[in-house]
Amino acid sequence: MEIYCGVGHEDVEHVIEYKIVYGSIDGYKNKNYIVTCDKKNISPTLFWDLLKVEVYAIGTWRTGG
Repeated sequence: MEIYCGVGHEDVEHVIEYKIVYGSIDGYKNKNYIVTCDKKNISPTLFWDLLKVEVYAIGTWRTGG
């Protein structure tokens, strides 16, 4: 469990979701696993960072309103 203490970032929701997903893959790094994410937990930054540690990702992305 990680306690949220606040963030000085414009997109706070995005930062929290990034930390949740990226923080949950510690045991899977550099092992060629695939992570699936829904539209709420997805971002290009997250996917690039996962790729750097050989964790692949797939998910849906919605643009607009």
